Amino acid sequence: MTLPLIAADQKIHDSLTGFIRSDDEMIAVAVSGGGDSMALLLAMHHYIQKLDLSVTLVALTVDHKLRADAAVEAAQVAKWCQKLGVEHHILEWKFEQMPSSGVQQKARDARYQLMGEFCTAQHIEKLFVGHNLEDNAETFLMRLKRGAGLSGLGSIAQIMQRNVNGQLIEIIRPFLSLKRADLREYLRQCEQAWFDDVSNLNEKFERVQIRKFLSENEVLENENVAQSASRLARADDALEFYLEEFWQAKVDFLPLGIAHVRISDFAALPEELQLRLLARLIWTIGGQDNPPRWQKIEYLWQQIAGEGRQFCLGHCLVVKKQQSLWFGYEDRQGFDDKWHKRFGAVNLSQKSVQLQSLSMLPEYSDPLLERHKSLKLCPKVILQSIGIIVADGKVEISDIDLELKIRR
Repeated sequence: MTLPLIAADQKIHDSLTGFIRSDDEMIAVAVSGGGDSMALLLAMHHYIQKLDLSVTLVALTVDHKLRADAAVEAAQVAKWCQKLGVEHHILEWKFEQMPSSGVQQKARDARYQLMGEFCTAQHIEKLFVGHNLEDNAETFLMRLKRGAGLSGLGSIAQIMQRNVNGQLIEIIRPFLSLKRADLREYLRQCEQAWFDDVSNLNEKFERVQIRKFLSENEVLENENVAQSASRLARADDALEFYLEEFWQAKVDFLPLGIAHVRISDFAALPEELQLRLLARLIWTIGGQDNPPRWQKIEYLWQQIAGEGRQFCLGHCLVVKKQQSLWFGYEDRQGFDDKWHKRFGAVNLSQKSVQLQSLSMLPEYSDPLLERHKSLKLCPKVILQSIGIIVADGKVEISDIDLELKIRR
C-alpha cells in the first residue's frame, strides 16, 4: 500500500502537529485494528515520513482473549504493521477467570496497564491512542449519567499522565476533534482495511447504549456535546490553577509522605476547592491508581466539618489535631515491593535498601523526631506510617546515598 503524499484529510495530518517531536526517540501507538486506531497508525507513520523524523514508531496490540477472533485480528494487525515497516508487539491479557461484571472497564484498565508496562520497560514516554469526537461526547454523557462533578464532565484530556508502577507516561489523544466518519474516509482513501468490533453493537454495554441514544436524538449533536465538555474542561483548568496556588502556598508536604494544612486556611477556601484539595491529598498520600469517587469525598468533607477527629478514605488517614488537618498513609500491612505506589527510589549506594514503616520499628521514633522537628506535632497514628530506610539490615536515620520522592 502506498500512502498519499498529502494526507487525505489535512485536518488529520494537522492534528499530530506538536505531539510528535524531532527529539522523540521512540513513541508508541495503541492499535486494536479498529478504524480509529488504524487511522492513527497510518497518520503517524505518514507524518514521520513526510517530515523525515528520526523517530521510531512502535505499535501495540492487546489481545484481551474476550472474543474468539481476537488473536486472529491481532495477527492481522501485525501483518499490516509489517507492510508499513512499523515495529509491532502483541500483549496478552492473562486472567484466571473471565470477569463477571464491568468487562469493558476491566479490559480497558488491563489494556493501559499492559501497554504502560511495555512503554516504561522500553523507556517510551508517549503512548498515542485514537479516541475521537464521538468518544468525547459519549464519555461526557456517561459521566453525566453518573452524577460526575465539573472535573469529571470536562472533555477527555488530549494529554494526560498515567502512573505505571511508579513511572509516568503521557497518554496522547490527537483525534479528539475529528469525527469517526472522517477517519474511516481517510482509511478508504489510503486503501487500508480495518476491523469493526462486534462488541460495539452489544447494547448490554453502557457506551453502546449511549452511542445509540446519540444517533437517535438529533437534538443532541455530537459536536455540541463535545464542545460543552471542552468548555467545562476550561473551567476545570481554572479551578485547578487556583488549587495549585493554594497547594504550593498553604499545604505543608513533608518528604516522608505526610501532609498537613491549617484548618483556618482550609475553611477559607470555596467549597469546591476544599473538595478538590481533599481529593488530591487522599490520592497522593493513599497511593491509589485513581482518586476516590466524588460522593465519598463529599461524605468525608461533611465528616471533617463535624465533631469527629479521625477519618479514613482511600488508604489515607485524616486526623484533626491542634488546628490542623494531618494526612498520612493508613498503615495496615507495611510496605510492599512498590512502596505503596507512593515513593520512587533510586539507590545510588552499594547497600541493599528496603523501606519499612515506623510502626514496625517503634524504637526509632525518638531519633526520627529529633531529626525531623516538624513532625513533633504529628498525630501518633500518622507518625507510625512513616517509611524508615533499612540499608543492609540496619536502620538509617542519617542520610544515605538514596533519592526518595513522594508521588505528587
